[in-house]
Parts: sequence; structure tokens; C-alpha cells
Amino acid sequence: MTSPASEGVPGRKRLLLILAGCIGCFCVANATWWMQPVLIEQFVGTRGLTAAGAGLIVSGEMIALAVTSFVLAKVLKGGRFLTLGAAGTLLAVAASFVSLWLSSYPALLVARVIVGIGEGFPFMVANTALACFPDRDRAFAQMGFVNVLFGVALVGLAPMVPALGGTPSALTALLISLCVLVPLVFVMPSSLSLVGQEPVHESSAARAALKSEVRMRIGLLSFATFTVALASGIMWCFYGLIGSQTGLSAAAVNSAIATSIFTAFIGTSLAAVIGNAFGRLIPVSIALTLMTAAIVVLSLHPGPWTFRIGTCVNVAALYFLVPYLFAAGSVQDTSGRGATFVGSAFLMTGAVSPYVGGLLVESIGTEIVGGLVVITSIIAWLAFAYVDRRSQPALQRAQARP
Repeated sequence: MTSPASEGVPGRKRLLLILAGCIGCFCVANATWWMQPVLIEQFVGTRGLTAAGAGLIVSGEMIALAVTSFVLAKVLKGGRFLTLGAAGTLLAVAASFVSLWLSSYPALLVARVIVGIGEGFPFMVANTALACFPDRDRAFAQMGFVNVLFGVALVGLAPMVPALGGTPSALTALLISLCVLVPLVFVMPSSLSLVGQEPVHESSAARAALKSEVRMRIGLLSFATFTVALASGIMWCFYGLIGSQTGLSAAAVNSAIATSIFTAFIGTSLAAVIGNAFGRLIPVSIALTLMTAAIVVLSLHPGPWTFRIGTCVNVAALYFLVPYLFAAGSVQDTSGRGATFVGSAFLMTGAVSPYVGGLLVESIGTEIVGGLVVITSIIAWLAFAYVDRRSQPALQRAQARP
């Protein structure tokens, strides 16, 4: 499978094709992420499933996506990104089409897990291929910006899609969105040269030590990403509950949530403009501080306007933060696969946030959750600061190579 239009394309145009293909792949992988609340609601309303059963279907797909991308990044040493992205996308399209006509709960669960497996391929491609960009922070932010735009459009247009018999219209909307993204995925060049190889003068012992160090840094970044996204996701899942406790009507709460999604544009746009101009530690520190403060405020039963502001700051800070976490993962090794491990950790929170958040809120209350987030945010910052400091010598050696 080749992409003739992309062969022999010079520098800037080739980078634009890579970015376009990565955006298509990334949006394919994130379609269900955006539609989680709608899907669960429609599964309960039209299929007669319990909330737990509906949640398991969505969680199963997200877990399959995260695990598939993680395993692919581990076993693949590089290769034909167009083939991988296109094959996974087509598998997701086929399984999504089949899931429209399934009435059995076990069969629907299996079909959506297969969709997640297919989505894992383009997710790995999107995160790995951006390693060829000189400013990865800006490239990840640009991809994230379009993904937010895609998510808003998908959630906004999904109610206009008619249901097919007893099939939730959200499933139909997801299938349509995947089909629309297929041509964009095929823009991806068939193969990419990412980054240079390790210096040949290093001894085998030094290379083994470096690989061990890199694995530890990627592990710390993945842990920090999971911790941060889980904290933000727990609050996100309970925006409705927190908003109602402030005295806002359901319509006002929905309006506040919609506004907070819009502020994600501000976060990703700012990250795209700033890029790596100030390094990564400073932007990460500011964003993590703002996000943690917003979560603490939301956990303390805020007033109506404080709730509105807190929701916006939480979401905007998270989507400003994420490109820097992905880019930090991308630069850790010569394959650029570190971003895939970080991304897998990020998406895994979409499967566990509702359940873990529910347990914590029921057992210890939102106030204690807010206090725990302060502790976990400090730990996440320390992990990121360590990785950022340890990454500088490696980057300086790479830049010094002829």
C-alpha cells in the first residue's frame, strides 16, 4: 500500500502531509473518547443496558485501543506508517459497521473491542510519526487543536444523525466520522525517516545503560500523564453532580460544560503558538499548577460562577499540558515511540476515570479527592522535572552531531 502523492515530496510540503496524516489518525483514535457520555446514555436508553453494562462496552473499547497502541510501539521497530494507519482505520470502520446491526450484548462488546484494536494502529502512527518534526511540542499542539475541533463537531452533529432501528444514533455518527477521516489517513507518506541512530562510538554497556535509563524516563512520563489525566478526568466525570450542587439548572450546567470544552481550543492554541520557546518544564509547571488549583476549587462546593471558571481552567490547562507531555515522550528515544506509551497512558484514563472517580467520591467525598490531587500533582511534577533534566544532556549530544 503506497501513497504516490507523498513520494519524493520536499521538506515543508512533506511535513505538512505527515501532519495531515497524523491528524487523521489521531482523530480516528479519539472519536469514541469524545462520544463516551452520549454513547453510554444511548446504550442505556435504546438497548436497555444497565449503566455498568454500557460503561463496560465503552471502557472495553478504550482499553483495547490503549493496549494495542502500547504493544505495537513495543514490538515494531519502525516501518510503513501508511500501511499500519490505513489497516487499523479500515478494521475500525468494518467493526463499527458490523456493530450497528448487533443486538446481543456480548456480540456488541466484542465488536467494539475490535474497533478499539483497529483504532490503536492509527493512534500509534500519529504519536510516533511526529518524531520527525523539529518542534514536536508545536506539532503535537497543532494535532491536538484539530482533534478538539473534530470532537466539538462530532458531539454537536451527532444528535442530527438518525438512528437505524434500535441502533443508537451515536454509533452511526461514529461510523460516518471514521469514513470521513479515511482519505486523510491515506495522505500519510508510506514510510518515514524519524531521527538519527545512537552514536556508534558508544560501547554496548553504555548503550544498554542508556536504554534502561530511557525506559525509566518513559515510564515516569507515562505515570505522570496517567496521574494528571486521571485527576482531571475524575472532575470531568462529575461536572454534572458538582454543578447541580451549586444550584445551577441542568441547562446551565450543560452550558458551563460546553464552554469548558471551547476553552480547550485556547489551551491547545496557546501551546501551538509557544511551542518549545521556553522549554517544557516552565509551561508544564504553570499548567499543572492552574489545573490543580481548579480541581481543588471544584472539590470544595464552589458557587455558580466559581464552578464555571473552575471547569474552564481545568480543561484549558489539561489541553495546554498534554502536547508537552506527548512531545517529552517523543524525544526520549531514537524511534519516537515514547509518545505512544504516554498517549496510551492518557487514553487509559478514559476507561478508568468514571469508575475510580465514583469509588472515591462515594467513599471519601470530593473534598478529600481535591486534597489527594494536590499530592498526586506534586508527584507528577517531580517525575516530569526529573525526566526533563535527565533529557537535556541527550538532546545536547544529538544536536552536536554532524
